[in-house]
Amino acid sequence: MALNGQKGLDLLAHNPDINLLIVDMHMPHMNGLTFIKRVKEQETFNNIPIIAVISKGQEEMWREALQLAEGLLIKPFTSTEIHAAVEKLISQPVLESTI
Repeated sequence: MALNGQKGLDLLAHNPDINLLIVDMHMPHMNGLTFIKRVKEQETFNNIPIIAVISKGQEEMWREALQLAEGLLIKPFTSTEIHAAVEKLISQPVLESTI
C-alpha cells in the first residue's frame, strides 16, 4: 500500500512481482491519472492491470484514466464489488503476442 503516487512508483520499482494495482484517483502529490500514465510509460510495468477508483458521479472528470485502466470501482464500494473487480481481471487469460 502506498499513500501517494510517488510512493507507489517507488514500491513498484522495489517489488517487480506486483501483478495488480488498485489506484484511487484522489491521491496527494500525484493524482491517480498521472500515476497510471507513469506506470503505463514503463515497459516493465505497462502490462500490470489497473483498477481505477473514483467517487460516484466523477466518471466524466476521470475519463482519460478510465480509458487507461482495465477495471473500475466507484466509491463507496462493497467488499463484494472489489472482489468481483479483482476476480474479473485475474481470471482473464493472458494474451501472448506472436512474432
